[in-house]
Amino acid sequence: MWLSSRLGIEIGPRRLRAVRFRGLASRRFKVMELEWDGEALTDAVAELKEQFGAAGAVAVAVDLESLLVKRVKLPPLPLRERRRILALEPERFFPVRAEELVVSVREEDDLVFATRLEQLNRWVSALEQLGPVELAEAVPISLARACCRAGLPTAAIITPPLDGRCTALIEIVDGRVTGVRKVYGSAADAAAALAETGARSPAVYVTPWSDEAAGNVTGALPGATVKPLPAPRGLAAPYAAAYGAALGIGKKAGETLASPDLVHRIAVRQRRRLAVAAVGFAAALGFALLSLDNFRARAMNHLDSDLAVLRQRATAVLDLQAEAEALNRESRALADIAAQRADPLRVLLAVSRLLPPDAHIRALRGTVGEWQLDGYAKDAARLIPIFEASAAFEDAHFLRATNRAQIGADTYEEFSLALRYLPTP
Repeated sequence: MWLSSRLGIEIGPRRLRAVRFRGLASRRFKVMELEWDGEALTDAVAELKEQFGAAGAVAVAVDLESLLVKRVKLPPLPLRERRRILALEPERFFPVRAEELVVSVREEDDLVFATRLEQLNRWVSALEQLGPVELAEAVPISLARACCRAGLPTAAIITPPLDGRCTALIEIVDGRVTGVRKVYGSAADAAAALAETGARSPAVYVTPWSDEAAGNVTGALPGATVKPLPAPRGLAAPYAAAYGAALGIGKKAGETLASPDLVHRIAVRQRRRLAVAAVGFAAALGFALLSLDNFRARAMNHLDSDLAVLRQRATAVLDLQAEAEALNRESRALADIAAQRADPLRVLLAVSRLLPPDAHIRALRGTVGEWQLDGYAKDAARLIPIFEASAAFEDAHFLRATNRAQIGADTYEEFSLALRYLPTP
């Protein structure tokens, strides 16, 4: 998809590793490892730009030192709703306080990766000087992708710390990350943790490789086969995570660590590429058809050039016209809705004053005459009498049966009710 080069970058606590290559089948890599201060990427980005130049697409792999990893039991909701629950009250699930998080959830299990939104935004903003950032994900996901490319779909990987505080223990089965543990200790401690859980891999892989770390793992796992992590031909194993992140560029977004702003920018760029490809295809097809007539080749070449200029100008005008029409329709629709319904903030305030402390609002939607309230409560049945007793609401009723959901250590009832708001003068 990208005709220019890909650049994968692994961000560690004090060290960056970067891999640049062209094409998924390439075996010619440019690599670079450099230290940074752990706060600002300015100097590191300048060195990378001097070494590599601009890239067509950039992928970021976030090291476990900067990640929060946990298994979180959530209701069987769509991924978007599960992300919203985790981001709404992150302190209930992670050891943070008053911090916004970016979370990565999965369809198959309850393994969740999270990182601090402000930190990730700073990194992405700095790295976009090298090229558009198309992917941000956790290092274990990148390693799993690189291992599959190297012919290793199942593996138990131990990463002794170089300049961080923890040793990573990553288990991969059939190309999927099935377990991640941050062990605050040596490779031997990680191997002991692996012995407790039992590894499905016939061997334990160590990266970066050292005889000392391998000896520690062997001592904690007698009889285990300890090997260096394999890597694609022409690439050293320590760069596997950066390489795996670059391989993920252009694939369907799944286990990504992307803020809503980054997701929006990626979607805009993808639509733009699709439009450019469509125009290019149309131009190529037109040129091929015109080239069939050798007698009129010169005239058709001039015509094709003129049409390309006119097409470019017309596309810009049509885009502006379509955008203006869309904004005009949206403005009229918003004006109509505002004229016919109550102020949503007033409704939300009235609802919040009546809800008991153990009830949580997930969504509030309103029409001209009726409002729909979705959320969780420990006793959803008592909400109807509360709203009926209020002078601000009437005709409160459930839209569907309540469902029980386990959130953290508590049991809640998921509810969806409708009511009418009676605004006071």
